[in-house]
Amino acid sequence: MHAGKAGVFFAMGGNFLSATPDTLYTAEALRRCRLTVHVSTKLNRSHLVHGEEALILPCLGRSDRDTVNGEDQFVSCENSMGVVQSSKGVLTPVSDQLLSEPVIICRLAKATLGSRAQGTKN
Repeated sequence: MHAGKAGVFFAMGGNFLSATPDTLYTAEALRRCRLTVHVSTKLNRSHLVHGEEALILPCLGRSDRDTVNGEDQFVSCENSMGVVQSSKGVLTPVSDQLLSEPVIICRLAKATLGSRAQGTKN
């Protein structure tokens, strides 16, 4: 990104800018992108440093109930001991328009690949 060879930055959750060891260098790199996209549960500092165009796609948090076609979904989480376990949200989402990260990615892939996506029903 810093060299101008990457035009798009796409982040899933977290605070990318603040998590990097050299935030000033990373900020310069992000500003050189044509597009920066953040899929996030809440606003953070990374959203303030962006490319020419920027999108923030709000999504469900792991504590939000995620119901798809009448079935409750679950997410996987890793605890501080490295144990991965399933977790179901119990809170009512703040909007019925919010989607989970996997649904956002699947819809982006389907919109990008169209009929070239394996297993896609048109």
